[in-house]
Amino acid sequence: MVDWGRAVKMPFQDYKKLGIAGLMYVIPVVNIVTSFFATGYGFRMAENSMKKKFALPEWADWGDLFLKGLLGAIISIIFMLPAMIVAMVGVGSALFTMLMSGNFDPMLLFQSLGLGAVAALLGLIAMYLLPAALMFFVKEDSFASAFDFGGIFKKVFTGDYF
Repeated sequence: MVDWGRAVKMPFQDYKKLGIAGLMYVIPVVNIVTSFFATGYGFRMAENSMKKKFALPEWADWGDLFLKGLLGAIISIIFMLPAMIVAMVGVGSALFTMLMSGNFDPMLLFQSLGLGAVAALLGLIAMYLLPAALMFFVKEDSFASAFDFGGIFKKVFTGDYF
């Protein structure tokens, strides 16, 4: 079981290390790349917490930090893909049809809203599963572990996770 109190306090042990991560997220345009480093560092902190090590890790092995952050982003996109596809197909096709025909069709709009609701539900499900998937990725240090749906479902359908 994770000691949540210690895990939440962990980033505030060393403001210099926290500041480095903060700058990587804040600087416009540059943060497109640097956020991968900061996310990888966050994964390293999560891994340490799982191992009951509550000292902040060093900012070292920058290539690994970047790769872990990038893989975390790819995992997130894959989990959100069903919601994005339904949203694009449903809402996009309705809007495209109305724009091309020049007619406002309330029934077509209603159908697109229904598909939009399905996309929102799929997105909520993905957002519920994603933290567990990312922690499986971190714990096992394996991209494929993020898609161990048997293990993920076993973890997420518990009172502790909820």
